[in-house]
Amino acid sequence: MKRKIIYAFLIVFAISAGYYNHWYTRYFYALPRTASGIAYKTITTGNGKKAQPGEWVQLSLTIKVRPNTNEKDIKNKKETILFCSLNEAQPYLIKIGNKMKTNAKLVEMLGMMEEKKHMVFMCSSKVYMSEVPADQLEETLKNMGLNEDDELIVDIKIERVMTEIEQEHLIEAQRKEQAMKDRRLIQAYLTKHGITATETPSGLFYIVDRVSKGGKPICPKNVVKIHYIGKLLDGTVFDTSLKEVAKEHGIYHPQKPYQPIKFQVGSGSVIPGWEEGALLLKINEKARWFIPSGLGYGNQAAGPLIPANTVLIFDIEVVDVCD
Repeated sequence: MKRKIIYAFLIVFAISAGYYNHWYTRYFYALPRTASGIAYKTITTGNGKKAQPGEWVQLSLTIKVRPNTNEKDIKNKKETILFCSLNEAQPYLIKIGNKMKTNAKLVEMLGMMEEKKHMVFMCSSKVYMSEVPADQLEETLKNMGLNEDDELIVDIKIERVMTEIEQEHLIEAQRKEQAMKDRRLIQAYLTKHGITATETPSGLFYIVDRVSKGGKPICPKNVVKIHYIGKLLDGTVFDTSLKEVAKEHGIYHPQKPYQPIKFQVGSGSVIPGWEEGALLLKINEKARWFIPSGLGYGNQAAGPLIPANTVLIFDIEVVDVCD
């Protein structure tokens, strides 16, 4: 009988200890803390290679927020994701150095790590934003939807430590890979719709739908006025200078002046695909440009309708060309 009681006690103890340990480690109680107030836990060890000033780290980074509530509600605390590098179009890279534009607490966390190491850190929003001036902290946190005593959980794994040259090679390889992907997408679209277009060395495809015989060609430094309809490969219209088109596709904004866009060629005020495409046309011509992402917005999203690394199509009409 005593043996059964002892066994039962040991089982209950093991379950209780496991449950306690889960919540103990899960919420960082009594874990080591840095002098600046960051709790930390090592998930997997690294290979000993630490990033030096001037080098780059490629990392997986997730930042979650857990609203501060009473300890009684610990099991009901819901975490929400503030940032996840896995959602980015390109590998997440940070350059190590004294003049980093990265948050100081993130710099401190990275300084505790090495290649292949996986760690989880935790601190309050106020601690994480310690470099923000006191008179700006409240407004900064408000813009992020945070309170100063909310808990931030920063999950980091350094995938690779690279020199400046290695980082440049990585970016160039990614650029070439994306350019090839965009080219295949454009060619597939043209084939599907029976379109014969001309390709430039940069990867821009274009077709002139209305030729202007004897019209004034566009030259660098010309100021041009162009009507346009911007579309994605799936036909989604994301922007236009034509009011009727905007209303038809549900993107009409009453405050927007629907008129030809005016810009100086070569000034850098428009995306590279527009700069190049404009020089291929004359006044009064209509054309279609098929712009790879590298000549568009690259690996950055542009508003809610244009994801990162997106091929763009523009229906163009050159309204005027001025010296």
